Amino acid sequence: LDSQLGVSHRFNSAVWSSVGVAYERRSDPIEVQDTRRFRRTNRRGFVRVGTDKDILMGTRLTYEAGADFRDVNSRENSLDDNTRTEATYYAKISYPLWRQTTRLFPRVTYRDDKRDSDQLNDGNVWGWDAGIDGSIPLTRGGYRGLRGQLSFGFDHAEYDDHDYSAGSETYERDSNSRNTSLRVNAALQYVMSPRTTMDLRYQRANQFSYYGNYQIVDRVDYTLTQNITPKLVGRFQTFWEYSNPSSGYNSPTYADGRRPPNQSRVGTVQRGGVGVGFRYPIEEWMDVDLSFDYERRNGYDHRDSYTNYRGVMGVTFYFSGLNPPTKP
Repeated sequence: LDSQLGVSHRFNSAVWSSVGVAYERRSDPIEVQDTRRFRRTNRRGFVRVGTDKDILMGTRLTYEAGADFRDVNSRENSLDDNTRTEATYYAKISYPLWRQTTRLFPRVTYRDDKRDSDQLNDGNVWGWDAGIDGSIPLTRGGYRGLRGQLSFGFDHAEYDDHDYSAGSETYERDSNSRNTSLRVNAALQYVMSPRTTMDLRYQRANQFSYYGNYQIVDRVDYTLTQNITPKLVGRFQTFWEYSNPSSGYNSPTYADGRRPPNQSRVGTVQRGGVGVGFRYPIEEWMDVDLSFDYERRNGYDHRDSYTNYRGVMGVTFYFSGLNPPTKP
């Protein structure tokens, strides 16, 4: 089950806000050897507020801030260590570079990781990046153009480095308690024609890991969208992802540096997939979306490799369509 609800509102010509919640319940392959299936619930929420116009005495600056919350709960006792809560906060300031379509910005983020486990450490990740976003028309008065965002910065992670006891032994989960890594966010949309659009995205960031404190993830996504008929929209999607966890072993080591005899090494993971989807408006206030995708995961150990198939049907409601403006 994947469900989400979001609402946006513009208070006046300058200030806007949006809020949303999501609930996910699933059972699918997992990246650890404790079990081949992972039953869990995932609750998410976000809030945003920002300005589209200068509100500070002619500085030409606009502002945006927000928060994202994620709560993951395992429904299997063997995976209780993966239960966690993540809270991410960000603030962004933009300044016009070229007309009103392209803007420069700095952005700061902070993520607080709370793990409900003695084996997984609590910690936080500070981030900073700067870049450019907006749109550039390629033809005067035409439809062809580029839209997107490009930014570079860093993520600095700091995690607890605590030992814990189990029986008569003392263990250490992950000694990599600090890390500073490159952060990249690139998103480019090319409007080829009124019917065809291409999207290319690349992201490098610090994320949650089942092995240790964190992992550095590189991901590339490509999407082609085509209006098949005036109402029916089709799309093709593909992605590739590379993950490098901070800990090189799938179980804790003894505090004195010894490793259990049955401990196996884990390493980088590569994932890739393709998918197709279709969207059709049933009414002015409702769209139906169908998609199917294929994913292949190649783990360091062949026992951690799997293939995943997924089909999704989504329904989108537009409250503005229930009360359309009167036509002249």
